[in-house]
Amino acid sequence: MLLKIPKLLRFVPTVFMTVVLMTQTPMANAERADRERPLQIEADRLDYDDLNKVNVFNGRVSLSKGSLLIRADRIVLREERDGTQNAIATGRPATLRQRRDASSESWVEGQGERIEWDSRSEIATFSQKAQLRRLDGARVVDDVQGGRIRYNTGTEVYEVDSAGAATTPDNPNGRVRVTIQPRAQRSARE
Repeated sequence: MLLKIPKLLRFVPTVFMTVVLMTQTPMANAERADRERPLQIEADRLDYDDLNKVNVFNGRVSLSKGSLLIRADRIVLREERDGTQNAIATGRPATLRQRRDASSESWVEGQGERIEWDSRSEIATFSQKAQLRRLDGARVVDDVQGGRIRYNTGTEVYEVDSAGAATTPDNPNGRVRVTIQPRAQRSARE
């Protein structure tokens, strides 16, 4: 019984952070119009497998869908039978940026050495030096860092865990790190 308690305790920080972030983050969704926009990709090179519906883009890759923008060194894009897409973006770092419905100056930015994006579920998963920021114009409202961040671009709910988090002089144990600005400063702008 004593051996099971430490395993259970490992999940407490993730659950706690998810609850804190859900209660601290207003429920404004990512820009709804993005769902109906075409997917556009630019790269230095494309290798396409029509039979398996797999596109491999290399070199300064830029994937956009409305206000959603993913930049990476390489993106592997799979097209599903229902017309949705799944992308795996890799880079040092790969980045994602998307406008929020809350205001034209409100953005979410994320990065990691790997980003997995699913257009059907609207989930983006950042891993390996993962970071997610909410911005009001150029001002950082919230900053979240961890080993893996799972972010729903449609509902703006995210989960963070420390597995594989980068260790730095400021964070020698590689734990989840969150900076949440005081609510009074945020409400005037949101």
